[in-house]
Amino acid sequence: MHANTLLSSVVLVISCFVCIQGLNVSLCWQNTDPRKFVNVVPTSAVTGEGIPDLLQLMVKLTQTWMNERLMYVDYTECTVLEVRHTHTHTHTRTHIY
Repeated sequence: MHANTLLSSVVLVISCFVCIQGLNVSLCWQNTDPRKFVNVVPTSAVTGEGIPDLLQLMVKLTQTWMNERLMYVDYTECTVLEVRHTHTHTHTRTHIY
Protein backbone atom coordinates (compact mmCIF):
# COMPACT_ATOMS: atom_id res chain seq x y z
CA MET A 1 0.00 0.00 0.00
CA HIS A 2 2.98 2.30 0.54
CA ALA A 3 3.76 2.35 -3.21
CA ASN A 4 0.20 3.44 -4.06
CA THR A 5 0.34 6.23 -1.48
CA LEU A 6 3.71 7.38 -2.77
CA LEU A 7 2.47 7.34 -6.38
CA SER A 8 -0.63 9.31 -5.44
CA SER A 9 1.40 11.97 -3.64
CA VAL A 10 3.90 12.30 -6.51
CA VAL A 11 1.09 12.58 -9.07
CA LEU A 12 -0.57 15.26 -6.94
CA VAL A 13 2.63 17.32 -6.79
CA ILE A 14 3.22 16.92 -10.55
CA SER A 15 -0.40 17.83 -11.26
CA CYS A 16 -0.02 21.04 -9.27
CA PHE A 17 3.17 22.05 -11.10
CA VAL A 18 1.66 21.33 -14.51
CA CYS A 19 -1.62 23.05 -13.59
CA ILE A 20 0.35 26.25 -12.96
CA GLN A 21 1.37 26.05 -16.64
CA GLY A 22 -2.30 25.84 -17.66
CA LEU A 23 -2.56 22.10 -18.40
CA ASN A 24 -4.66 19.41 -16.78
CA VAL A 25 -3.06 16.00 -16.22
CA SER A 26 -4.34 12.55 -15.40
CA LEU A 27 -2.81 9.12 -14.98
CA CYS A 28 -3.09 7.30 -18.28
CA TRP A 29 -5.35 4.56 -16.91
CA GLN A 30 -7.68 7.11 -15.26
CA ASN A 31 -7.92 9.56 -18.16
CA THR A 32 -11.46 9.68 -19.52
CA ASP A 33 -10.86 12.54 -21.99
CA PRO A 34 -7.37 12.61 -23.55
CA ARG A 35 -8.28 15.78 -25.48
CA LYS A 36 -8.66 17.76 -22.25
CA PHE A 37 -6.14 15.99 -20.00
CA VAL A 38 -2.48 15.24 -20.68
CA ASN A 39 -1.65 11.60 -19.94
CA VAL A 40 0.94 10.88 -17.26
CA VAL A 41 2.63 7.48 -17.48
CA PRO A 42 4.74 6.59 -14.43
CA THR A 43 7.97 4.79 -15.32
CA SER A 44 10.83 3.35 -13.31
CA ALA A 45 14.40 4.19 -14.26
CA VAL A 46 15.57 1.19 -12.25
CA THR A 47 13.29 -1.60 -13.47
CA GLY A 48 11.90 -0.12 -16.68
CA GLU A 49 8.38 -0.72 -15.46
CA GLY A 50 5.95 1.57 -17.23
CA ILE A 51 7.82 1.66 -20.56
CA PRO A 52 5.41 -0.88 -22.14
CA ASP A 53 2.51 1.27 -20.90
CA LEU A 54 4.09 4.35 -22.49
CA LEU A 55 4.60 2.56 -25.82
CA GLN A 56 1.05 1.19 -25.75
CA LEU A 57 -0.35 4.67 -25.12
CA MET A 58 1.71 6.16 -27.96
CA VAL A 59 0.50 3.50 -30.40
CA LYS A 60 -3.12 3.80 -29.24
CA LEU A 61 -3.23 7.59 -29.52
CA THR A 62 -1.43 7.56 -32.87
CA GLN A 63 -3.79 4.98 -34.34
CA THR A 64 -6.80 6.83 -32.95
CA TRP A 65 -5.99 10.40 -33.98
CA MET A 66 -3.58 10.02 -36.89
CA ASN A 67 -4.95 6.90 -38.57
CA GLU A 68 -5.34 8.46 -42.02
CA ARG A 69 -1.78 9.84 -41.96
CA LEU A 70 -0.04 6.57 -41.02
CA MET A 71 1.72 4.59 -43.73
CA TYR A 72 3.52 1.29 -43.97
CA VAL A 73 7.22 1.16 -44.84
CA ASP A 74 9.14 -2.06 -45.28
CA TYR A 75 12.33 -0.76 -43.67
CA THR A 76 13.16 0.96 -40.40
CA GLU A 77 15.93 3.27 -39.36
CA CYS A 78 17.15 3.97 -35.86
CA THR A 79 19.96 5.65 -33.99
CA VAL A 80 21.82 3.78 -31.24
CA LEU A 81 22.19 6.13 -28.28
CA GLU A 82 23.91 3.88 -25.78
CA VAL A 83 25.27 0.34 -25.42
CA ARG A 84 26.42 -0.80 -21.99
CA HIS A 85 27.14 -3.99 -20.10
CA THR A 86 25.02 -4.85 -17.09
CA HIS A 87 25.93 -7.01 -14.14
CA THR A 88 24.16 -10.00 -15.75
CA HIS A 89 26.64 -9.93 -18.68
CA THR A 90 23.97 -8.88 -21.16
CA HIS A 91 23.92 -5.79 -23.32
CA THR A 92 21.48 -2.97 -22.85
CA ARG A 93 20.81 -0.80 -25.88
CA THR A 94 18.93 2.45 -26.09
CA HIS A 95 17.46 3.27 -29.51
CA ILE A 96 15.43 6.00 -31.14
CA TYR A 97 13.30 4.82 -34.04
